[in-house]
Amino acid sequence: MIRIDEIWLATEPLDMRAGPDTALARVVQVFGSARPHCAYLFANKRGNRMKVLIHDGLGIWLCARRLNRGKFHWGETWRGKHLLSNERAVGRTVARSALAASWWPWLGMHLGMSQHPDLNQLSADQLRALATELMASLEAKEQALNLKDRTLVHRDAVIEKLTHELAILKRHKFAKRSEQLDAVQRNLLDEWIDGDLAAIEAELAQLTVNETPVSMLAPGKKKTHKAYVWAYCATPFSDLKAVVYVFAPTRAGEHARTFLEGWQGKLVCDDYSGYKAGFGNGITEIGCLAHARRKFYDLHQANKSQLAAQALEYIGQLYHVERETKDLPPDKRHSIRNEKARPTADALHQWMLVHRQKVPDGSGTARALDYSVKRWKALTRYLDDGAVPIDNNWVENQIRPWALGRSNWLFAGSLRSGQRAAAVMTLIQSAKLNGHDPYAYLKDVLTKLPAQKNNAIDELLPHNWKPVSISKV
Repeated sequence: MIRIDEIWLATEPLDMRAGPDTALARVVQVFGSARPHCAYLFANKRGNRMKVLIHDGLGIWLCARRLNRGKFHWGETWRGKHLLSNERAVGRTVARSALAASWWPWLGMHLGMSQHPDLNQLSADQLRALATELMASLEAKEQALNLKDRTLVHRDAVIEKLTHELAILKRHKFAKRSEQLDAVQRNLLDEWIDGDLAAIEAELAQLTVNETPVSMLAPGKKKTHKAYVWAYCATPFSDLKAVVYVFAPTRAGEHARTFLEGWQGKLVCDDYSGYKAGFGNGITEIGCLAHARRKFYDLHQANKSQLAAQALEYIGQLYHVERETKDLPPDKRHSIRNEKARPTADALHQWMLVHRQKVPDGSGTARALDYSVKRWKALTRYLDDGAVPIDNNWVENQIRPWALGRSNWLFAGSLRSGQRAAAVMTLIQSAKLNGHDPYAYLKDVLTKLPAQKNNAIDELLPHNWKPVSISKV
């Protein structure tokens, strides 16, 4: 609350655009002085806005508000200035000056007055205006409190994260003295993780890939920027159950090209341009039909397009074949696809070509058709290999832990910490894919690792590891 001893009302206008110093000078000019704990009320030149200048003993602050209804005029008996020493006098004078009644609660709220207006003397419209204004004020205060709560929660999370990062740095700094770790021991875990990633990558002939954004703390800038985690996963039909996560500072295609350098196989992906450079260098593009379907689904959801509904019907028949063959070996899946799915795919392609000629360029329907028509060869290459999936939904499921985790750990503390998290997540998620308990897997592997021979390191990979069996006596 602001202490207000006196309220002075002036009939001369006040221009607040010149700033508080000019406004204060105007008060001195009109009233002779600007005393502490006084409020000075002005109108503007048009007479449709009230302006208040308050001296709280330390400084001044200004506020203004347009009248709720029409204009008001000061009474003819008013000349120069008047001293209003109590709230009732202000109320009578304001009412006599034809000031809208809805102003009074606003003045009381902003000037720290405790007395409320006489509701019995307000009209129905004035009561409604008063109720609306009070509800808006309460809502604004509630939003401000919620914002402060969210800010405090975020600040606490950031502090906790930075405290954790600092603890890790201190541990590395004093590791040699406190844990007696030599250089070989400190690098052992890093070498094992890197070896695991390389071994998993070498064994995969078909890959599905996707990426998701992750916030990373920018060094020295005290703020985060958007980094990316790339997920390279075996297909759901592969005997090898594994996923590899790679943390990169940006979404630039060079990160994907670096990871896939030297690898040759079939890559199931969306239409992201970063993958394009690898196609033709031993990498075969397999399009994702789920992304093509999504274009027509969004179009149908937006305006109930009949054309989009027809496309969804065709694509639904292709997915029906996939559900029938999901548990079959690749050769039988390939045979059934050729028998049932290929004729449907050919019919869908012809249907798209015909209707593309009928829709105008730049429309949503044209964009949905163009996405599929331009990538048709890639979208239908899955029909040639029973070991290749129809889409990359499988890898999107494997990247979901990162999407869910973002709301908990908020950001990566550095590029190195993001890369370390990606490596550990690779082992944990690959262990889950192979039906292992991640804790039991990591505990056993870290126990065996110091004595494991280099030529037998692949025995510790998640898809090769065997749980320790306890024999009963």
